[in-house]
Amino acid sequence: MLDVLFIGFISACFTNFFDDIIQSGMILEKYGKFIENKPIFKPLGGCLICTNVWVAMLMILLFNFVPILFNILAIFGIANTALKFIIK
Repeated sequence: MLDVLFIGFISACFTNFFDDIIQSGMILEKYGKFIENKPIFKPLGGCLICTNVWVAMLMILLFNFVPILFNILAIFGIANTALKFIIK
């Protein structure tokens, strides 16, 4: 049960991080502009809630099969979320 909560928290944090890096002025800005106003890409960055479903599936697979990559992405997501609270 704790694994489920942990993966859910990490997924939300990483989705938040992904949403930040596709914004204007960030590293994946070109991807963000590419998916803008294209309904087909809504689940891949166009909608935060829709994107989180796919990020959660990816995180479940990584947690079970590639734990080191899961841990690295978890660190990015948690650090980004914590920074948002510190900066505000």
